[in-house]
Amino acid sequence: MLMHIANNIRLRRRELGLSLDELGRRTNIERSRLSRAERGYVALGQDELKRLALHLEVDESQLIPPDESTSGGAS
Repeated sequence: MLMHIANNIRLRRRELGLSLDELGRRTNIERSRLSRAERGYVALGQDELKRLALHLEVDESQLIPPDESTSGGAS
């Protein structure tokens, strides 16, 4: 799940032509933290994901994969 979120953030940021520095300024998240999140090294908090979604102009659900527990997988 972490890599799914990381890839979605990176892809959307690039689609918008935003640098890590610019996205960091807009969201008030350190550039280094964003970089680590985009590489799947750190998980972002709910508040950070909300701010990213706002500035990436997407719904939060577009960054986060569907809950795997509802897909019929093992519990």
